[in-house]
Amino acid sequence: MSRHLPFSYRCGRCGRCCEDMRIQVNPYETARLARGLGLSTSDFLARCTRSGVWLKAKSGGVCVFLTGDGCSVHRDRPLVCRLYPLARHRNSSGGERFACLLPRPGSTGTHGLDGEIEDYLAANGAAPFLEQADAWLALFSRAWSLFEALLGVDPLLAALASDIRLLALDGHAPPRSRLLDPDLVAGEQCAARGLPRPESPEETARLHREAVDLWLEGPGRARSRGHERAESLARLVAGLGTGLGVNMTSLFQHVSDEDPPGAVEMDEALRLGADFL
Repeated sequence: MSRHLPFSYRCGRCGRCCEDMRIQVNPYETARLARGLGLSTSDFLARCTRSGVWLKAKSGGVCVFLTGDGCSVHRDRPLVCRLYPLARHRNSSGGERFACLLPRPGSTGTHGLDGEIEDYLAANGAAPFLEQADAWLALFSRAWSLFEALLGVDPLLAALASDIRLLALDGHAPPRSRLLDPDLVAGEQCAARGLPRPESPEETARLHREAVDLWLEGPGRARSRGHERAESLARLVAGLGTGLGVNMTSLFQHVSDEDPPGAVEMDEALRLGADFL
Protein backbone atom coordinates (compact mmCIF):
# COMPACT_ATOMS: atom_id res chain seq x y z
CA MET A 1 0.00 0.00 0.00
CA SER A 2 1.36 3.41 -0.97
CA ARG A 3 0.71 6.72 0.75
CA HIS A 4 -1.86 7.66 -1.87
CA LEU A 5 -4.19 4.68 -1.55
CA PRO A 6 -7.66 5.34 -0.11
CA PHE A 7 -7.69 4.84 3.67
CA SER A 8 -9.23 6.30 6.79
CA TYR A 9 -9.63 5.18 10.38
CA ARG A 10 -11.69 6.63 13.20
CA CYS A 11 -10.50 5.73 16.69
CA GLY A 12 -13.22 4.56 19.07
CA ARG A 13 -11.08 5.34 22.16
CA CYS A 14 -11.60 1.78 23.39
CA GLY A 15 -7.95 1.27 24.33
CA ARG A 16 -7.76 -2.18 22.76
CA CYS A 17 -4.67 -1.20 20.74
CA CYS A 18 -2.90 -0.45 24.07
CA GLU A 19 -3.37 -3.96 25.44
CA ASP A 20 -1.22 -7.08 24.99
CA MET A 21 1.22 -5.39 22.64
CA ARG A 22 4.95 -4.72 22.64
CA ILE A 23 5.19 -1.03 21.79
CA GLN A 24 8.74 -0.24 20.71
CA VAL A 25 10.45 3.09 21.31
CA ASN A 26 13.48 4.45 19.48
CA PRO A 27 15.89 7.01 20.99
CA TYR A 28 14.01 10.01 19.60
CA GLU A 29 10.74 8.75 21.06
CA THR A 30 12.51 8.12 24.36
CA ALA A 31 13.68 11.74 24.41
CA ARG A 32 10.19 13.03 23.52
CA LEU A 33 8.42 10.97 26.14
CA ALA A 34 10.96 11.69 28.87
CA ARG A 35 10.83 15.43 28.26
CA GLY A 36 7.04 15.43 28.29
CA LEU A 37 7.06 13.63 31.63
CA GLY A 38 9.73 15.89 33.12
CA LEU A 39 12.21 13.02 33.45
CA SER A 40 15.75 12.47 32.32
CA THR A 41 15.96 9.76 29.67
CA SER A 42 17.93 7.62 32.14
CA ASP A 43 15.02 7.75 34.61
CA PHE A 44 12.46 7.22 31.86
CA LEU A 45 14.26 4.16 30.50
CA ALA A 46 14.52 2.65 33.98
CA ARG A 47 10.96 3.40 35.07
CA CYS A 48 8.91 3.08 31.90
CA THR A 49 10.60 0.62 29.52
CA ARG A 50 11.76 -2.92 29.24
CA SER A 51 15.48 -2.76 28.53
CA GLY A 52 15.02 0.60 26.80
CA VAL A 53 13.23 -0.84 23.76
CA TRP A 54 9.59 -1.55 24.73
CA LEU A 55 7.17 0.38 26.90
CA LYS A 56 6.38 -1.43 30.13
CA ALA A 57 2.95 -2.90 30.71
CA LYS A 58 0.81 -2.82 33.83
CA SER A 59 -0.95 -5.87 35.21
CA GLY A 60 -3.11 -7.44 32.55
CA GLY A 61 -0.77 -6.40 29.75
CA VAL A 62 -2.03 -2.81 29.50
CA CYS A 63 0.42 -0.10 28.41
CA VAL A 64 1.92 1.73 31.37
CA PHE A 65 0.55 5.02 30.01
CA LEU A 66 -3.06 3.93 29.49
CA THR A 67 -5.47 5.45 32.04
CA GLY A 68 -9.22 5.59 32.43
CA ASP A 69 -9.14 8.82 30.43
CA GLY A 70 -7.07 7.34 27.61
CA CYS A 71 -3.38 7.71 26.75
CA SER A 72 -1.62 9.94 29.30
CA VAL A 73 1.24 10.69 26.86
CA HIS A 74 -0.88 11.11 23.74
CA ARG A 75 0.93 14.28 22.66
CA ASP A 76 4.28 12.43 22.59
CA ARG A 77 3.06 8.92 21.76
CA PRO A 78 5.44 6.76 19.70
CA LEU A 79 5.22 6.34 15.95
CA VAL A 80 3.67 2.87 16.09
CA CYS A 81 0.78 4.34 18.08
CA ARG A 82 0.38 7.12 15.50
CA LEU A 83 0.43 4.62 12.64
CA TYR A 84 -2.06 2.14 14.12
CA PRO A 85 -3.85 0.34 12.50
CA LEU A 86 -1.14 0.61 9.86
CA ALA A 87 2.36 -0.85 9.84
CA ARG A 88 5.11 0.67 7.74
CA HIS A 89 7.75 -1.40 5.95
CA ARG A 90 11.03 -0.11 4.56
CA ASN A 91 13.42 -1.82 2.16
CA SER A 92 17.19 -1.47 2.06
CA SER A 93 16.99 0.97 -0.87
CA GLY A 94 14.74 3.37 1.04
CA GLY A 95 11.34 2.45 -0.41
CA GLU A 96 8.30 2.18 1.81
CA ARG A 97 4.97 0.41 1.85
CA PHE A 98 2.14 0.22 4.35
CA ALA A 99 0.08 -2.72 5.54
CA CYS A 100 -3.19 -2.73 7.47
CA LEU A 101 -3.13 -4.66 10.73
CA LEU A 102 -5.95 -6.97 11.76
CA PRO A 103 -8.43 -5.28 14.10
CA ARG A 104 -7.81 -5.88 17.80
CA PRO A 105 -10.45 -8.11 19.44
CA GLY A 106 -13.26 -5.91 20.69
CA SER A 107 -11.97 -2.81 18.90
CA THR A 108 -14.52 -0.06 18.29
CA GLY A 109 -12.44 1.74 15.67
CA THR A 110 -13.89 1.99 12.18
CA HIS A 111 -12.12 1.78 8.82
CA GLY A 112 -13.12 3.75 5.76
CA LEU A 113 -11.99 5.06 2.37
CA ASP A 114 -12.69 8.78 2.76
CA GLY A 115 -9.11 9.94 2.53
CA GLU A 116 -5.63 8.61 1.81
CA ILE A 117 -2.88 7.10 3.93
CA GLU A 118 -1.02 10.40 3.52
CA ASP A 119 -3.94 12.22 5.14
CA TYR A 120 -3.99 9.79 8.04
CA LEU A 121 -0.26 10.28 8.64
CA ALA A 122 -0.70 14.07 8.62
CA ALA A 123 -3.69 13.96 10.97
CA ASN A 124 -1.63 11.97 13.47
CA GLY A 125 1.45 14.20 13.31
CA ALA A 126 3.60 11.35 12.01
CA ALA A 127 5.99 13.37 9.81
CA PRO A 128 8.72 14.23 12.39
CA PHE A 129 8.54 10.72 13.81
CA LEU A 130 8.94 9.17 10.36
CA GLU A 131 11.89 11.45 9.65
CA GLN A 132 13.58 10.50 12.91
CA ALA A 133 12.84 6.80 12.44
CA ASP A 134 14.46 6.90 9.00
CA ALA A 135 17.53 8.67 10.39
CA TRP A 136 17.90 6.05 13.11
CA LEU A 137 17.30 3.24 10.61
CA ALA A 138 20.17 4.61 8.53
CA LEU A 139 22.41 4.54 11.59
CA PHE A 140 21.21 1.01 12.39
CA SER A 141 22.19 -0.08 8.88
CA ARG A 142 25.71 1.31 9.44
CA ALA A 143 25.96 -0.45 12.78
CA TRP A 144 24.71 -3.69 11.25
CA SER A 145 27.23 -3.47 8.40
CA LEU A 146 30.02 -3.07 10.93
CA PHE A 147 28.63 -5.94 12.98
CA GLU A 148 28.69 -8.19 9.91
CA ALA A 149 32.22 -7.09 8.96
CA LEU A 150 33.56 -7.93 12.42
CA LEU A 151 31.91 -11.34 12.64
CA GLY A 152 34.77 -12.96 10.76
CA VAL A 153 37.43 -11.64 13.13
CA ASP A 154 35.54 -11.70 16.43
CA PRO A 155 33.74 -15.02 17.08
CA LEU A 156 32.33 -13.59 20.30
CA LEU A 157 29.88 -11.53 18.26
CA ALA A 158 28.26 -14.63 16.80
CA ALA A 159 27.85 -16.13 20.26
CA LEU A 160 26.35 -12.89 21.60
CA ALA A 161 23.98 -12.66 18.64
CA SER A 162 22.84 -16.23 19.24
CA ASP A 163 22.13 -15.47 22.91
CA ILE A 164 20.20 -12.31 22.03
CA ARG A 165 18.19 -14.16 19.38
CA LEU A 166 17.18 -16.81 21.95
CA LEU A 167 16.02 -14.03 24.27
CA ALA A 168 13.92 -12.54 21.46
CA LEU A 169 12.39 -15.91 20.58
CA ASP A 170 11.35 -16.29 24.23
CA GLY A 171 9.74 -12.86 24.19
CA HIS A 172 12.47 -11.14 26.21
CA ALA A 173 14.04 -7.77 25.45
CA PRO A 174 17.73 -7.65 24.49
CA PRO A 175 20.30 -6.55 27.10
CA ARG A 176 20.15 -2.80 27.66
CA SER A 177 22.71 -0.62 25.88
CA ARG A 178 23.99 2.58 27.52
CA LEU A 179 24.65 3.88 24.00
CA LEU A 180 20.88 4.23 23.53
CA ASP A 181 20.35 6.64 26.45
CA PRO A 182 19.81 10.01 24.67
CA ASP A 183 20.53 12.40 27.54
CA LEU A 184 23.56 10.43 28.68
CA VAL A 185 25.20 10.05 25.27
CA ALA A 186 24.25 13.47 23.89
CA GLY A 187 25.36 15.03 27.18
CA GLU A 188 28.77 13.40 26.90
CA GLN A 189 29.01 14.66 23.31
CA CYS A 190 28.20 18.21 24.42
CA ALA A 191 30.69 18.08 27.29
CA ALA A 192 33.45 16.84 24.98
CA ARG A 193 32.79 19.63 22.46
CA GLY A 194 32.06 22.40 24.95
CA LEU A 195 28.47 22.76 23.75
CA PRO A 196 25.37 23.61 25.80
CA ARG A 197 22.97 20.77 26.40
CA PRO A 198 20.33 20.47 23.64
CA GLU A 199 16.97 22.11 24.24
CA SER A 200 14.80 19.94 21.98
CA PRO A 201 14.36 16.20 21.40
CA GLU A 202 15.32 16.74 17.76
CA GLU A 203 18.64 18.34 18.70
CA THR A 204 19.23 15.66 21.31
CA ALA A 205 18.63 13.01 18.64
CA ARG A 206 21.04 14.67 16.20
CA LEU A 207 23.84 14.88 18.76
CA HIS A 208 23.04 11.37 19.95
CA ARG A 209 23.43 9.95 16.44
CA GLU A 210 26.67 11.86 15.92
CA ALA A 211 28.07 10.38 19.13
CA VAL A 212 27.05 6.83 18.20
CA ASP A 213 28.54 7.31 14.73
CA LEU A 214 31.84 8.33 16.33
CA TRP A 215 31.70 5.30 18.60
CA LEU A 216 31.14 3.03 15.59
CA GLU A 217 34.28 4.39 13.95
CA GLY A 218 36.34 3.07 16.86
CA PRO A 219 35.80 -0.67 16.33
CA GLY A 220 35.94 -0.06 12.58
CA ARG A 221 39.49 1.30 12.80
CA ALA A 222 40.77 -1.14 15.41
CA ARG A 223 39.01 -4.46 15.07
CA SER A 224 40.52 -6.16 18.09
CA ARG A 225 39.01 -4.23 20.99
CA GLY A 226 38.27 -7.03 23.45
CA HIS A 227 35.14 -8.57 24.87
CA GLU A 228 33.72 -5.31 26.26
CA ARG A 229 33.72 -3.60 22.86
CA ALA A 230 32.16 -6.63 21.15
CA GLU A 231 29.43 -6.84 23.77
CA SER A 232 28.70 -3.11 23.45
CA LEU A 233 28.36 -3.44 19.68
CA ALA A 234 26.05 -6.45 19.97
CA ARG A 235 23.90 -4.63 22.54
CA LEU A 236 23.76 -1.51 20.37
CA VAL A 237 22.69 -3.43 17.26
CA ALA A 238 20.11 -5.51 19.12
CA GLY A 239 18.69 -2.64 21.15
CA LEU A 240 18.52 -0.09 18.34
CA GLY A 241 17.07 -2.62 15.92
CA THR A 242 14.42 -3.79 18.38
CA GLY A 243 13.49 -0.23 19.31
CA LEU A 244 12.97 0.53 15.62
CA GLY A 245 10.83 -2.55 15.01
CA VAL A 246 13.50 -4.46 13.09
CA ASN A 247 12.97 -8.22 13.14
CA MET A 248 16.22 -9.10 14.89
CA THR A 249 15.49 -12.82 15.05
CA SER A 250 15.36 -12.83 11.25
CA LEU A 251 18.71 -11.06 10.98
CA PHE A 252 20.54 -12.81 13.79
CA GLN A 253 19.61 -16.28 12.58
CA HIS A 254 22.04 -15.75 9.68
CA VAL A 255 25.12 -14.78 11.68
CA SER A 256 26.45 -18.32 11.79
CA ASP A 257 25.47 -19.17 8.21
CA GLU A 258 28.10 -19.48 5.52
CA ASP A 259 26.58 -16.57 3.61
CA PRO A 260 25.82 -13.34 5.46
CA PRO A 261 22.33 -11.82 5.28
CA GLY A 262 21.63 -9.84 2.15
CA ALA A 263 19.10 -7.34 0.89
CA VAL A 264 16.18 -9.80 0.99
CA GLU A 265 16.62 -10.51 4.69
CA MET A 266 17.22 -6.86 5.50
CA ASP A 267 14.13 -5.80 3.55
CA GLU A 268 12.02 -8.34 5.41
CA ALA A 269 13.33 -7.16 8.76
CA LEU A 270 12.83 -3.41 8.36
CA ARG A 271 9.32 -2.64 9.50
CA LEU A 272 7.60 -0.28 11.91
CA GLY A 273 4.67 -1.84 13.68
CA ALA A 274 4.04 -2.88 17.27
CA ASP A 275 4.21 -6.60 18.01
CA PHE A 276 1.18 -8.43 19.32
CA LEU A 277 1.95 -10.61 22.33
